[in-house]
Amino acid sequence: MASTKFSFYLNARGEDSLNKVQKLITEKENRVTKAWIINTAIIRYYEDMKKFYDDSESNK
Repeated sequence: MASTKFSFYLNARGEDSLNKVQKLITEKENRVTKAWIINTAIIRYYEDMKKFYDDSESNK
């Protein structure tokens, strides 16, 4: 499995949201990294988009 490393800048809203998500998860799971949150979000977004476009194609 390939691994890609990159860095990026968040705007204030994105940073605030990421901090809030990290706080919510940390309350239940004890510890979580921001990298894990972002990676999980990308994977879930991909699955949602895949399903959305597959459903759109099947409705044509």
